[in-house]
Amino acid sequence: MLKVHVWPPHGDMVGHASLSFGANYVSFWPEDAAGKKDLKIKRSHPGSFRSALHEDIQAEGGLKPTTIVISRINEEKLSLFISDLISTRQGIN
Repeated sequence: MLKVHVWPPHGDMVGHASLSFGANYVSFWPEDAAGKKDLKIKRSHPGSFRSALHEDIQAEGGLKPTTIVISRINEEKLSLFISDLISTRQGIN
């Protein structure tokens, strides 16, 4: 089962999205429109593997996301994609 978590912009937070699949969690923060000031207040962050959803909730000032569950997925291909993504980010490939 794939879960998509979305935080819309609110207050001084730009919002972002993340994905949960099994024990894997990937967080995507916007970075293209962020300037130096945005980086200092952590409004921009590249996609990264985090240990849990609660870290993103904390980073978004305690705001819980809207979560969409996608049940009809190709789990084998998604698992391989995530493994490749993790390997690439860790410099294994």
